[in-house]
Amino acid sequence: MNSIAGSSLGAHISEETKQKMRELNKGNKHSCGHKNSLGYKHSDEFKLKMSERKKGNTFWQGKKHSEETKQKMKDTIKRSKELKYRKDI
Repeated sequence: MNSIAGSSLGAHISEETKQKMRELNKGNKHSCGHKNSLGYKHSDEFKLKMSERKKGNTFWQGKKHSEETKQKMKDTIKRSKELKYRKDI
């Protein structure tokens, strides 16, 4: 574990450990990360439940940002891009 960041990013894993992980995940259909739900089909009943849940969410419906707010958002994005490419920081 990286002691500075408190995460395992950048940590080196030995070949022995990698082999153990391969053996543990062999045959596990969920071991390939985000692809584990690829091709999954929701049932019609579940789709109906999701639809009903979404119908009550009217938080931002019919609203728009004012021109002043839009300009503030544009300025913030522009400023963050400028800071990203500055060399003197």
